[in-house]
Amino acid sequence: MRYGLLLLLTVCTVNVQATETMQLRTTQSPPYQFLVNGELSGVSVDILRCVMGRLDWPYDIHLLPWARAVEDLRQQASDGIFTATPEPALDRLATMSAPFALEKWHWYHRSEGIFQPQGKTLGVIRSSNAASWLKRQGLNAAVEVNSMQQLIYLLQHGRIDAFLGDELVVQEQLHSMKLPATEFRAEFSHYMPLGIYFSHDFLGRHPQFLAQFNHQLKRCAPAALQLSDTEQQRIRQQLQDTLQPQLPSSRLLPALQAENKRLGVLTVAAKMALDKQWVGETQLGSGPLLERVEQQPISAWLRELQQQSEGLIREIYITGAQGINLAQSLPTSDIDQSDEEAYQQLVVQQQPLWIGPIEYDESARSFQIKVAWPVPEQGPRQGMVVLGLDAEHALRRSQ
Repeated sequence: MRYGLLLLLTVCTVNVQATETMQLRTTQSPPYQFLVNGELSGVSVDILRCVMGRLDWPYDIHLLPWARAVEDLRQQASDGIFTATPEPALDRLATMSAPFALEKWHWYHRSEGIFQPQGKTLGVIRSSNAASWLKRQGLNAAVEVNSMQQLIYLLQHGRIDAFLGDELVVQEQLHSMKLPATEFRAEFSHYMPLGIYFSHDFLGRHPQFLAQFNHQLKRCAPAALQLSDTEQQRIRQQLQDTLQPQLPSSRLLPALQAENKRLGVLTVAAKMALDKQWVGETQLGSGPLLERVEQQPISAWLRELQQQSEGLIREIYITGAQGINLAQSLPTSDIDQSDEEAYQQLVVQQQPLWIGPIEYDESARSFQIKVAWPVPEQGPRQGMVVLGLDAEHALRRSQ
């Protein structure tokens, strides 16, 4: 969440080698960035410090009200602004980094049953990420306040019907107010990636910077897109109740056993050759290897399951015992999955289930979770099933 602030703060690295000092703007937004005894701290600040240290790049941070920070970016008085969520207005000025944190937005309310925001009296923090999002969705926030504490007070006393907030921010505020985490009903709405918008002007001067920054994020924020224990349990329940029964081992085993027998034992060189052929054929859109997989009867079945899932399933593919694709609903980037974590966990280490982290698609600004299980689920592994699920769809459906 964004909060107005009139204080200016500067933070610099030292002993660095770069052509210029990056000028950044931010605003207070606990727990992502906030002041502690006059010094800027928080999750986002710690990650930024780690990345810029690895890049050996100097930077200054000025702490300003959000509107002023955006205006500095517009006037090219700064090189970047954080912590920001995707916004069309900022897209015209800058390019957003890969996410270094992930807000999990929930509707907080006291209603019975599934909450619908239409027609309700909604509260919002003035000039916040939530305020911008509600406006883009055509939802009117009737009551604007300056802090999360005020929103909680209004909902407690029935002055508003609901507000939209980041789970971490709300829980921290409830704790500081000595209120239980269960004070309100909470329903998952959507994820919101948090990153830095770097100005087009800065990236024009340093065209390699963004790729280097995003690469270092993977080291400095490895847990940014991990599912919580509660979210993992929801996904497990949905797999057990709905998804795994739709893909029974009894239907997959005959085809997998036949394919494993046909392939025999593949060398590393043979797998590399298959991958090279696969990449070439997928780029062309045709070829004997691609056609063999796509024309499998099981591939047609997988495509049908994906279409019937109403957006829940984004992709399904099935590999044999050596990690080579047998069937798929959509072409994968490579045909050999034996170097993927799912294969290592399920086939090599004989685990019963694998659930991956949240994956962020920057081009579509959407989230996916990959899940996989072995075939058969008991006994010698003949292969595995891998599903790509729409993360937000899956979690809303499991509430």
